[in-house]
Amino acid sequence: MAEAEPSAAASNLASANAPDNQSVGILATARRLSKCKARTLGTAKAHLNTVEENGPEVIVGLLGDSLIERMRTTGRSDTLQSWPSDAMLSDYDMQTMNDERHDTDADPIARIQGVANFGCGGDKIENVLYRVVGDPDQDLKGLVQELHPPEGDISTRRNHRLWVIQAGTNNLNSKKGLKSEDLNALEVLLRTLYHLSRPGTKFLLTGLFYRMDIPKEMVDKANAAMQSLVANLEHEFPEASESTQQSHGIHRWTDSGVNGGDSLIARNQSQPTAQSLHHAGVQVSPGSYSPQQHVTNTSPAWERPKGIFKFLPAPRLDEFGDWLEDGVHLQQEGYRKWMRTLLPKVGEMLRRPPPPGTPERRGSHFAKKDAIRPFYQTDSVEDGNPSSG
Repeated sequence: MAEAEPSAAASNLASANAPDNQSVGILATARRLSKCKARTLGTAKAHLNTVEENGPEVIVGLLGDSLIERMRTTGRSDTLQSWPSDAMLSDYDMQTMNDERHDTDADPIARIQGVANFGCGGDKIENVLYRVVGDPDQDLKGLVQELHPPEGDISTRRNHRLWVIQAGTNNLNSKKGLKSEDLNALEVLLRTLYHLSRPGTKFLLTGLFYRMDIPKEMVDKANAAMQSLVANLEHEFPEASESTQQSHGIHRWTDSGVNGGDSLIARNQSQPTAQSLHHAGVQVSPGSYSPQQHVTNTSPAWERPKGIFKFLPAPRLDEFGDWLEDGVHLQQEGYRKWMRTLLPKVGEMLRRPPPPGTPERRGSHFAKKDAIRPFYQTDSVEDGNPSSG
């Protein structure tokens, strides 16, 4: 199959050869699409305070809406505490999961240190984008700027390495699902995080859960579109290396002379066919399609061992209404179900690949029953209403 043409957003980004031009275009577009609400602004300030006070401790940023934020309440897992809490995943369940992985090459599952909760109830994609890039008119720094300071700032040490993004449920429409402008905003959010984070930072987009007020087929269609978007980004930015692709001249955070911000928005998007999605490894329900760009990868993004962009589907919850406390938000058992897939993926994305020539360690790390332990980072960077989800 012939390789599909890149999206308009990707083409316009590629045409901006100089990092300063990229930074101007990305920030201009992100700020034009971003929107603020009262709670978004107040929460953004609180999150910035967390980073200012505990910056070097933040390894993982959980970014999104109330499904993230309520990990602190329903899930009893406060920010920068060992994650996930026992309420979200017990030691017994973790040991059972490790027993199931005993004869595999997979590393043991363990709780993770340095996980900061950047969730805000009711946030739509454009509200999350607002918190990420900030607002000069409100004297609000962007969260990504605080976690990834400008180059040359030796007074600020940061070790952040992974964004986990859960956003879009508040954009869902019962008749249209995620509209094209919502998906464009999501693409801009992911590209903004990519271009404004340090080289080597990784990005995990999590799928949307079913909810009682949105038809399942609308959620399926939205997830297929999100999955397609991540596959495209992984194809465009395949390796987590300090290459010129992830250009961080953008860390200059230049706001002067901003113009032409429309360049990041994908225009005249073509609709991929069900056949093209199938060949790309995207599982689409009958009659559904993805309104995002063409897909060129040959296997699902979350199954490929390399790449800095990953997509993790939401767990399939049988009789899903039983897992929701109000038709939208997860009960504690819903979080437990989620953690059984989310925690292993986060741990996988945090681990560095072994040096070349390292012998295979099949099952060796499960020789003892003491695999449950906090996962500490030792290779830090030295420079350093129910309708609302």
